[in-house]
Amino acid sequence: ETLIGALDVCCHHSAKPNDDDGAHSSVCDSTSGQACAEEPAAKRQRMDNGCSWMGALRDLDGHLQSCGFVPDPCPLGCGASVQRRKLEEHSMCCPKRRVECEHCHEGMPYESLEEHVAQLCPMYLVPCTQKCGQTMPRKQLSAHLS
Repeated sequence: ETLIGALDVCCHHSAKPNDDDGAHSSVCDSTSGQACAEEPAAKRQRMDNGCSWMGALRDLDGHLQSCGFVPDPCPLGCGASVQRRKLEEHSMCCPKRRVECEHCHEGMPYESLEEHVAQLCPMYLVPCTQKCGQTMPRKQLSAHLS
């Protein structure tokens, strides 16, 4: 067992030759608010050469506990598998990230914001349905109509 434990190994998440099949990778585009943008695999390969850790087999489990290239499920529950080193970046574009409605300041997942504003937000300004020309917060519309 000591001989096997002393064997030099590479991290399972190291770059592999010919691993680039021309596929695309989803990368967060937090500046535009888009959930993800497609990135060419050639560019991804330059950015993601994989883990360069090498060490004794006996140390591999310890390394894998902290390796940034190990994929983990999104902690917010969106279902994505994200490399640990990219979890912070992902949390900025995850559809399950918490946001605040700019109208009523209620907190909700980003994926719910559009429906909330369009149909539910009590403070979103809506026009009178009787076409009187007034605009008011949604919560005041029923009183206005009566």
